[in-house]
Amino acid sequence: MTDHTMDNGYTLDDDELPAGAPTLTPRPATDSRDADRCSLNGTWTFAAGSGAKPPTAPSDRRRHPVPGQWNYQGIDVGADERGWYHRTFAVPERWAERRLVIRFDGAYSDAVVWVNGERVGEHVGGYTPFEVDVTDAVDVGDDNVLEVGVMNASPADTMAQASLGGGITRDVTLLSVPTCYVSDLDIVTTIGDDRATVETGVSLTNGSDHSVDATVRATLTDPSGEEVRVLERDVEGIDAGTGRDLDLEFALEDFVTWNPEQPRLYDLRCELEAENECERIDHHIGIREIEVDGNQLLLNGRPITLRGVNWRESHPDHEQAVPAEIARRDVEQLREANVNYVRTGHHPPSEAFVEACDEAGILVEMEAAIAGVRFGKAYFADDPSYRKVLCRQLLELVERDKNRTSVGIWSLANESEWGPNFEAAARLASAADPTRPTTFNWGMYLDDDVGFCDVANHHYPALRDSKVDLEEFEESDRPVMFGEFCHTYCYNVKELGTDPGLRDDYVRVLERGWERVNELDAFAGAAIWAGLDHLSPEWRWGLLDKYRRCRPEYHHVKKIYSSVELTAIEWRDAGVDIELENRSTFVGLGERQLEWEAGGESGCLEIDAAPGETGRATVPVPAEASSFTLRVLHPHGFTIDEFERRRNDSESDRDLVDAAAATDPSLTRTETAIRLETDGCSLTVDRNVGTVEVGRLGGEPIISGIPAVVATVQESNVSTSPRYVGSAGGRLHPWRCEEVRVTDDGAGVEIRGGYYYDTIDVASGSFAFRVGEDGRLDVEYDFTLSEDRTVRETGIALPVAGDCDTLTWERDSRWSTYPSDHVGRSSGTAAAFPGERPTDEVMELDRSRPWSADATANGSNDFRSTKRHVREARLSAEDGRSVAVRADGDRHVRCSVGSDTIDLNVLDRSFVGVGLGLLDRHALLGEEPTLEAGTRLRGTVMIEISD
Repeated sequence: MTDHTMDNGYTLDDDELPAGAPTLTPRPATDSRDADRCSLNGTWTFAAGSGAKPPTAPSDRRRHPVPGQWNYQGIDVGADERGWYHRTFAVPERWAERRLVIRFDGAYSDAVVWVNGERVGEHVGGYTPFEVDVTDAVDVGDDNVLEVGVMNASPADTMAQASLGGGITRDVTLLSVPTCYVSDLDIVTTIGDDRATVETGVSLTNGSDHSVDATVRATLTDPSGEEVRVLERDVEGIDAGTGRDLDLEFALEDFVTWNPEQPRLYDLRCELEAENECERIDHHIGIREIEVDGNQLLLNGRPITLRGVNWRESHPDHEQAVPAEIARRDVEQLREANVNYVRTGHHPPSEAFVEACDEAGILVEMEAAIAGVRFGKAYFADDPSYRKVLCRQLLELVERDKNRTSVGIWSLANESEWGPNFEAAARLASAADPTRPTTFNWGMYLDDDVGFCDVANHHYPALRDSKVDLEEFEESDRPVMFGEFCHTYCYNVKELGTDPGLRDDYVRVLERGWERVNELDAFAGAAIWAGLDHLSPEWRWGLLDKYRRCRPEYHHVKKIYSSVELTAIEWRDAGVDIELENRSTFVGLGERQLEWEAGGESGCLEIDAAPGETGRATVPVPAEASSFTLRVLHPHGFTIDEFERRRNDSESDRDLVDAAAATDPSLTRTETAIRLETDGCSLTVDRNVGTVEVGRLGGEPIISGIPAVVATVQESNVSTSPRYVGSAGGRLHPWRCEEVRVTDDGAGVEIRGGYYYDTIDVASGSFAFRVGEDGRLDVEYDFTLSEDRTVRETGIALPVAGDCDTLTWERDSRWSTYPSDHVGRSSGTAAAFPGERPTDEVMELDRSRPWSADATANGSNDFRSTKRHVREARLSAEDGRSVAVRADGDRHVRCSVGSDTIDLNVLDRSFVGVGLGLLDRHALLGEEPTLEAGTRLRGTVMIEISD
């Protein structure tokens, strides 16, 4: 049914078309005619062998799951060998005189198929489905032998990126259809001013040896289950060996559309009756139309902003053979993060994933399994001998997903060089499906695809130190998408090993990056890299780790992608006036449930604000309530957003008192130490090396060791290691104590010295400890750098007793609400080790607990994460001893467990982490990490100790 003539009159040359346009027999409905489909999944036998013929009864044949991948089963298959899968299957007697095909949803990446010793088909391409007709090869009512030889290596594998190993990676199904059957089904929906159409193109094929009369019936049922209309067409005289095409059109004046905010699906049933046989095919469809109008991407006639992530489907228990139930939950987790768009970089996901996107309301940019066709692989873009395998993979993808409502954009390739083969692919995609726009995911944008692709694409805007960035698109006459955007942390393994809280601080990068791209008139959408970790090689870059645990970035994405914002609030004696901004594109706030809680009471609000408008209401908060919570709920049951507000959010109830204001301490000098005491605490400083001991009077020391200036060097060599090995530390060293003396006011002890490498002076200056009443202590530091240093953090490290291994804090956070295990929550408690202390500094993932509880020898993720803008941060021991930092939100605290003590790092500077060379996060945020020689690192930290 595909017309290869372009709107501009261009007709594709024969040599641009793959031999035999890819077609897939529409699947029969699962409950029709005693199930006209049979799964061939399960346990097969397997052996490696060379050649394109199945090995004869190999002695090393073993059991192997299908779907599955042999490397995941610990099986080695040589580069020039095939993995041979073997099983038997029966064909029921009721399927006699019917057409039988075996559908492979994916085999990576070069497959040959044999049935009963006869070669019946082959296929190249690891992520797209194919089918083989086995009607004449099987014995009905008897066992049949199915053998599939799969080779990992092929041109398709070389064109792809990050193959995880060969195998039959997706479902295998035996399908049975009548001899006169539906051979193709095209469903296209369009929306006019006052009506919608559902165009159903049906292709019939008569595989019998005689002419056949048939009746085609199409039934459309709306999302509520009400039958809308039935269309019926009689088809007379379909000659043997021929086919017939017909169009059935539903014209609807009363209809509802599909969009990410209201993913409403109709049911379309197509039935074919011929020669006492009835074939039935069922589809879920949404009425929607996606188009390009100038530099705007429109969905149902409205400009849309796509808030997205990249998704590379895999799972540690199943590799790329991800079961449908896991795929569906993956989509649910994405939608719960307010994601409305997924780019399937860099290969198509399973059909179960796409079906779940239909239902959840996630628009899909479907990318062909072609990536990195550049540099040493650029010949794939130019060499005509590879054109057909390149184009065929794209056409197979279009054939698979052409009737999927959620699939809105075809992506030809990832980060490749443009060439004649991509020109042909673009023409083919537009010819095969003129209802969806196309794009080409440039790493760094070039305009070579203008005239071929509808949507411009560029990766990592606002982060690149290059001439191609956002200004390139200010006058764009095409919609602009950023297929990879705001890369999460991954490569700076030392920094992440030191401070997992960088993942919480990612909010600053994402928020500013999102603001920048939204400044473009032509901006249509962006996809964060990445939604999920990659398995092999292991890249820990996901909002969700490989076990689907939420990393801190997940919550920030949910907040920034939220479709609602609490923009104003005014407290009254009884009640709170609020303003709520509706950032949706399609639905009013009246379509969402608004729930509030305050002072033990709760209720629902009614606010109806159109998309882009602000609604107002008074929340009946009791007069005695000090706070209230507002939740906005999605009809699918998840929370879109949650807000908490307090009466005195703008006021601080903390009384910060300098220890120096206390009464004069008593002083004791010896040859080896200086000791100061007050009623509240004692301070002892070693006069030779500067070791400090601070504790409650008469109690065990809580601070014990040599303090240090923190000047954490920015990681310079980003790593390809996936594991967080070691720590960037932060302490300057080695330390040389030069003088210990009583301060001029007699209220403290000054420790003068510096940091030297051999004879090289790194920094020099002094610490001053001043003791006061009630366990209060001021710690001053003032050092001057003697050399230029590029640093992420500056501050002071205080060595705290090792048994003070519980951290509690209160801080000024970006959001008012967080998940209870989020490392960036406004207040909380974190144990250094929720379980046993690991023996090394390697970060291992433990699926049995939250991500925040994963630990190295230096502490758990929660414990080690920087708590930014603290009001108070306290390290406590089980016996009640504790040390607390008190501040007014201008300090950050990071803890790290050492061999004997815990470093309490109190920071006045905590910058974002580094990335690859193209990911300049510092420039985006206006941070300058380089400190010049002569820079003074100084500050005063207010400490409180207790027992």
